Amino acid sequence: MPDPGDVLSSINPDDIESINFLKGASASALYGSAGGNGAILITTRKGRAGKSMITYSSSLTVERAYSLPKLQHSYLSYDPAVAGQQPGQSTESWGAKGESKDYLKDFLQTGTTWVNSLSFQSGNERSTNYFSIGNTTNKGVVPISYFDQYNISFRNSSKFLDDKLTLDANFIGSLQESKNRQTPGASFSPLTSLYWLPRGVDFDQYGPNNYSYLNKERFLPAQNWWEVNPDGSFKGNPVTQNPYWILNRNPVTVANKNAYGAVALSYQINPWLSARVRGNYSWNISDSQRDIAAFSAPSLLAVNEGINGRILKNTYENSSTYGDVLLIGSPKINESISLDFTVGASTNTTRNKITQIDNAYLVIPNLFTLNNLTWGLKRAPGDGYHNIYTNMKKQVQSVFASASIGYKNMFYVDMTFRNDWDSSLALTGEQDLITNL
Repeated sequence: MPDPGDVLSSINPDDIESINFLKGASASALYGSAGGNGAILITTRKGRAGKSMITYSSSLTVERAYSLPKLQHSYLSYDPAVAGQQPGQSTESWGAKGESKDYLKDFLQTGTTWVNSLSFQSGNERSTNYFSIGNTTNKGVVPISYFDQYNISFRNSSKFLDDKLTLDANFIGSLQESKNRQTPGASFSPLTSLYWLPRGVDFDQYGPNNYSYLNKERFLPAQNWWEVNPDGSFKGNPVTQNPYWILNRNPVTVANKNAYGAVALSYQINPWLSARVRGNYSWNISDSQRDIAAFSAPSLLAVNEGINGRILKNTYENSSTYGDVLLIGSPKINESISLDFTVGASTNTTRNKITQIDNAYLVIPNLFTLNNLTWGLKRAPGDGYHNIYTNMKKQVQSVFASASIGYKNMFYVDMTFRNDWDSSLALTGEQDLITNL
């Protein structure tokens, strides 16, 4: 399966106000072991007081493959002077000297990425609002591959009680769909099939209109490729498939949904001390599916069991509920010594659900739906039949504190403390204690 992407890619770039990196003791104090290598803080845009404003932006990027592998085209895979030798008879590419066409450049196409964003902001001295929608449409340099994304975001900032109480609430959501994201390896990579194409084989006869033919025995599309023997077996080890067969008959689709909501309340107790209560909830689900049609490479169809096709499906659902309470102060001790401190407690609950389906027992050939699968078979993973479901829940409860003492804005001493109670260590008597100086 291809990489389904990450949550950061679901954020509309036009909605980002700033990006900061938190590292060292500060990151460990606030985020524990999760911030051991630092933390990335992304601040989204918010509305501004004054006149209401509507903004529209659009950009178009044209893409071409720039750096391609250097392949030899000076020797054929066979010797035309030897009777009986034909192109593709051997998987090697060091036969007689002769020119062959570079099909890789012709196979790759011009890609385009179109990004559109529409935002609206309004507000006054007491409250501001920001709303935006965005769309990203990409056509890849590999044929029959695309990526579509839709974003929506909203943020409200309001002040109450003579500006002592501040409310900040925001929501971010996105939908992503992609087809034929590239995967490494030989079986599902159209590029590898072209890299390994024996020199002298005419790839044009296996092009987008000739990658399949009708098998008269089963009345199903069968693969047309130099590596397929008359009996349906493959010559290579590992085997390669027709690039257009992979893209059309072994397609992979990925659908992602992301949602994030956060609310923060801050109360200014006095000029140097404030209290904050924050909470956020994030949810994302990624659904990937690979369809493997009949007459694909036997190793991909689980041999005899997969004569009607095979379906590979992974679903990952993750959620996180976070809340904390903070007391933040910057008291003025004297003109030479400064003090900044944070004291707080937090709780973070994560849930992860994973569903993995591998089924090569289709009732109707090449119909890739779950209700077309045969269930209840006792088979081992890897042989074309398994259904694995995992449901995990974890909670971390924490208390933390940090302080920074400065002298004349030249010398500083930073101290942090954090204690985590992790549910994965429940009943063990263990806890995670982090201190830094």
